[in-house]
Amino acid sequence: MSDELTLERDGGVALLTLRAPSRRNALTVAMAEAMVAACEEIDADASIGAVIVGAEGDYFCAGGDRATLAAAGEDPAEPAAYRGLTAIYEAFARVGRLEPPTVAAIRGGCVGAGTNLALATDLRVVAEDARLASGFLPIGLHPGGGHSHLLSRACGRETANAMQLFGAAVSGARAAELGLAWAA
Repeated sequence: MSDELTLERDGGVALLTLRAPSRRNALTVAMAEAMVAACEEIDADASIGAVIVGAEGDYFCAGGDRATLAAAGEDPAEPAAYRGLTAIYEAFARVGRLEPPTVAAIRGGCVGAGTNLALATDLRVVAEDARLASGFLPIGLHPGGGHSHLLSRACGRETANAMQLFGAAVSGARAAELGLAWAA
């Protein structure tokens, strides 16, 4: 793993933890690659019966790291920029393909690709004061990585559209009411 993403085991439960609180746990290419490697390790270990995805600090995940996003904004087809975005997309997609059931434990902000990561899990449990947002359009990006589909699948078209087009954020308590989370 890396210093910014750890995989620990507690009995049959794997704990996958984002550990970059100074960056609000924004996903870098290195973190994304470590997440994919951790998922491979989890699926190779038959003793793991469940996975909890969580984060250190006051923010679950602020999405993609701004430096990675800025590089992609200049020329998304440029090989390094393309690899960076692809690595981030593959990270949450790989979480979504894990064999054991997955739970996101969300505290604080959860934005953009961080929301994609949460939505890739089988179940979400949020703190009442958590804040879930799409976050793409306010910073001039398209909702990447299947965001529109993941969001609509979880909470329906109206809520997904409001979150994306208006930049509406929802609290943890409201997320549970809307179906974005099991419980707050």
